[in-house]
Amino acid sequence: MREIERVWRSLEDAYDKGDERNPDLPKVQYEEHLQSVDRLFRTRLSDQNLCELAVSPKLPPVPEDQNTFAYAMLTFMVKELVQSGGRRCLVDLLAKRCPGRIHGSETVEFYLAFHGERLKDPILVLGEAYAKCRVPEARHALVASVRRGFAGLGIRGKDDAVFVENAMQWYKKEKGHLVVNASYPTNETVPGGISLTDSYEKDPGLFDHPSPSREPLFKKMAVPPGGPKNGGEDPGP
Repeated sequence: MREIERVWRSLEDAYDKGDERNPDLPKVQYEEHLQSVDRLFRTRLSDQNLCELAVSPKLPPVPEDQNTFAYAMLTFMVKELVQSGGRRCLVDLLAKRCPGRIHGSETVEFYLAFHGERLKDPILVLGEAYAKCRVPEARHALVASVRRGFAGLGIRGKDDAVFVENAMQWYKKEKGHLVVNASYPTNETVPGGISLTDSYEKDPGLFDHPSPSREPLFKKMAVPPGGPKNGGEDPGP
């Protein structure tokens, strides 16, 4: 793991130096940097390694600083398990460590819903992880992701556990005519959106009655049943 961290640091240093020389580096170069980091982890960590790390006590908690090796590895693990359809290991991972932001402006709830084609009802992974979770920090991160994703839908609960269960049941009932909204990540930057820095504990009204300008995670299906799962939308870079 130390060797992986050493190579990761060299990639970070090279990108940081380029950023200093040109602070207006286009997004495409940032994406290329993220892809190079993912390639590093992918060549060094097997599927078995990922599942072992998911439950390992040696894996550190989610760091507050997202510009760290630990955060980069955690988000890679989420991305790889989502894209490979590794539901059991993904649930194990999120039940212990749940990073809020996965890729660029894509939060964990969006990344699951939009990129989880190989998972059945991928958003339900959040509920499965919450039910299994015994780590206070991870439980808080999981319920926060569910509250963001299901804000403004009239879902209530006497406590976090009931809210998560009610949100999952709502999805199971309504999923037949829902599509994932590719514009959801813009909530991180536009007025009226609900971002990772917002908290239900501090401002429940923001979640129960969000701004009309907020982009929901799910929209009513705009294509006939059997059409593209995501309505043909692309989240862009």
